[in-house]
Amino acid sequence: MNPRVAPFADMYKFDAGFLKKQLEGISDADLHKRINNAGISMHWIAGHMAASRVHVCQIIGAKAEFEHSELFGGNGKDLQDPSAYPPIAEIMKTFDSSSRKLTKRLGELKEKDINKKGKDKWPQGGKTVLDAISFMCWHEGWHLGQIAYLKKRLGYKSLAG
Repeated sequence: MNPRVAPFADMYKFDAGFLKKQLEGISDADLHKRINNAGISMHWIAGHMAASRVHVCQIIGAKAEFEHSELFGGNGKDLQDPSAYPPIAEIMKTFDSSSRKLTKRLGELKEKDINKKGKDKWPQGGKTVLDAISFMCWHEGWHLGQIAYLKKRLGYKSLAG
């Protein structure tokens, strides 16, 4: 594996396991709850993370799709009624499938692949595939923290802290 990609591959693997642990034992009703009926729910975050994993796969050349990506986009789209969203099992199936594809493809990337410039400029300032990989990895950590906060607010035991 390219040594510049290896730390991110490790974090993506960690995040995948951590997401599953975070969601264990949470009722479907609680997955859809929002604080003061505002903000996002754990269910939406999980869907957004699945859509984001698929997006990273597409950036690095791994074939992955999620028919509900638009529903979980990060472009400020208003939240829908919970019945509009797919079940958490379907979200996690996509997350798991894209995780396997992501891990495999990260192991195949060469220096020329990660230095390739894309159309998007990532928040840290770069436009390379490596910039995308690194930002999207950070992005997952951000959302895992949101899930931890929501869990704690709903009375569930946190995994850390």
